[in-house]
Amino acid sequence: MSKYDALYRFLRQVSPDRQEITLTFSEIEKILGFPLPRSALTYREWWANPSHPGYHPYAQSWLKAGWKVHTVHLQNRQVCFRRTSYTQPEGGERETGEEQQEPGGKSTFQKDAAELLARYFGVEFQQEYPLQIGTPPKPHRFDLVSSDLKYVGECKDYSWTESGNSPSAKLASVNEAVSYLSFLPPDVVRFVALRKATHPRRTETLAEYYYRTYGHLLRGVLVLEVDLEKGTVRQVGEAR
Repeated sequence: MSKYDALYRFLRQVSPDRQEITLTFSEIEKILGFPLPRSALTYREWWANPSHPGYHPYAQSWLKAGWKVHTVHLQNRQVCFRRTSYTQPEGGERETGEEQQEPGGKSTFQKDAAELLARYFGVEFQQEYPLQIGTPPKPHRFDLVSSDLKYVGECKDYSWTESGNSPSAKLASVNEAVSYLSFLPPDVVRFVALRKATHPRRTETLAEYYYRTYGHLLRGVLVLEVDLEKGTVRQVGEAR
């Protein structure tokens, strides 16, 4: 169940003859029964059509109903939906991000981490969500983006090597993620989430090792350690 299910039901009931429908923000709020978040009223990216599963429930409300957002007019406060070739079968159970697998082999950790991090920060996260970064701006898909766009993070499911050595190539990938996050405004809470990884030969976790070794590169990006076994999240070190 999603609080955006009312929009899903509304779009499913639109006549099959209609290939396009335009709704005002006020009409959508009336359908939902609650106000749209501020980010939906001010950021065009909120209305993106994710190409991956694991997208936010509000995107499912139109995509699973067989529609996609065609255009967004923030000044006129309107959204134009256009039919797609896909529709959810009647009576079928709607899929959620939790039930689907992300590409790239990191689906399980990212999915589980998203749930724990949502509770940790008290927000809802979208997965594989595009934000504009750089000069000139270009879209980059971040692993986790909160619905208000104030919390953005990348998830890395890495461990020590079998012999207990540092996985240098993988940690370079963490540095790359930190670099992308550093382009975001400083008022955004930026973080890398690392799975808790220990080794008999090591007295520190991989996240602790990363913070100690590469902390000078963080530029305000938080290092969070996700313990899937205990279902906990902790910040490693202080923000730098």
